[in-house]
Amino acid sequence: MIGVEHVSKGFGDTVALDDVSLTVKRGELFGVVGPNGAGKTTLLRCLVGLLQPRAGSVRIDGLDRRTQDLKIKRFSAFLPSNPHVYPNFTARRWLRMMADIYGLPEETRDQRVDRLLRMFDLAEVADKRVAFYSTGQYQKTTLCGVLVTGVRLYILDEPFSGNIDPSAYAVLKEVLPGLVREGDVTIVFATQILELAEQLCHRIAIVNHGKRIGVGTLEDLRRQADASAPSLSEIYANLVGRDFTEVAREFVEGS
Repeated sequence: MIGVEHVSKGFGDTVALDDVSLTVKRGELFGVVGPNGAGKTTLLRCLVGLLQPRAGSVRIDGLDRRTQDLKIKRFSAFLPSNPHVYPNFTARRWLRMMADIYGLPEETRDQRVDRLLRMFDLAEVADKRVAFYSTGQYQKTTLCGVLVTGVRLYILDEPFSGNIDPSAYAVLKEVLPGLVREGDVTIVFATQILELAEQLCHRIAIVNHGKRIGVGTLEDLRRQADASAPSLSEIYANLVGRDFTEVAREFVEGS
């Protein structure tokens, strides 16, 4: 579904991505993990066409991201890390607008909107202006606005962050694998929650300092780390560098 070949991207003297290559298979739930500033958001923004690579190429379902962007947008949806909803909109109006943009039939649209509002506990505020929502309600509205589209490629930047409550967190953990399992859907998401990536993803890419330092299943990553570490957290520490829990223990012990 996705082919990234030797992609580099910089901002002034800062190198955000450095010769990154990877593939995402059709029907895969693919995770991208790495430290803050590692290049995860830049990679996702290159995937969706918000940024153009300085070098290299991105292909989505065989289409060139640079020259066939509108065709790709018809079957893909993106959740940025700092999503925006018009403050005078209600959640219901926002979801209907998003569904209309993607051409959902009215009956299908309204069914999906109602189902999502109930699932994410937004039904009681669905007809109130977003300007008066809590931070968590706002975040759930943006999630629903992406999920309502019914596309076959979702690219999500930190969907489990943003103060969503435990029930929404649990729902999202069911929804993402369910979409992949039940339909011709591919999902790529960035997360800082290693246990979540380990639990949900078919394959995972680890990035650091703009470089792809590992990619594959948990067993693939274990081999790449040349370690018998049982968990992604330990593999991550091995590939990224020093286990910073050691730094924390040293701080506590020295206090």
